[in-house]
Parts: sequence; C-alpha cells; structure tokens
Amino acid sequence: MDHFKDGSRGFSVHDDAVLDMRFDTTQAITAEQLINTESMESLSSIFQRYADFTPVKANELAIAIVKSRKEKPIHTTGNLRDVL
Repeated sequence: MDHFKDGSRGFSVHDDAVLDMRFDTTQAITAEQLINTESMESLSSIFQRYADFTPVKANELAIAIVKSRKEKPIHTTGNLRDVL
C-alpha cells in the first residue's frame, strides 16, 4: 500500500501530482489519459466498478469531468479535485 502514501503516484488528491494512479507502472495508460479521453458512460462505469460509487454519484462525477475537460484538460490530482 505504499503507492497510496507516495503523493507523486497520483492516488491522493491531498497532493497536487500527475494523474498516474497505475498500480503497475509498466502499463501504458494512466488515469490522466482515461480522464481526458473516455466517454461519460465509460467514466461512470469505471467509477462504479473500481471506486465503488453508486450509479448516481458515478454519473455526477463523470458529467463534471467531461464538462470541465472541454474547457481544459485535467492533468493533475489538484485539477481533478477542483473539478469534483
């Protein structure tokens, strides 16, 4: 669980770090890429499956992200925190 303590990995919104969030850093896709490219439906599904949000809350978060990223990309945990 050290990855949660390491603010540079992007698992916590308490630090302003790159949105990485990969448990396996050899995987190509980061949370930043997902947040900025996935559809609202896909983001909602991800939040329900992996973050255990209710469908209503997951949709609310996904809508906020898609709306915000139209204005500017979300690159850091601080950006994501501000959106949410």
